[in-house]
Amino acid sequence: MEGLTPETIEKAYNRKMEAYQASDQQNLPESIQQLLHEKIQEVKEAKKVLSEGNKI
Repeated sequence: MEGLTPETIEKAYNRKMEAYQASDQQNLPESIQQLLHEKIQEVKEAKKVLSEGNKI
């Protein structure tokens, strides 16, 4: 995975987390909140995989 540095991974992670962690999330329907929760978990897992892969 050339071109992936810890900094670029962190920047992308922060952008996605900001997009999914809306401060008014509690006003959204439960189904949307659940979807956002799932997306946040996917982003966290992707960061973990990319960070680990970058150490090889």
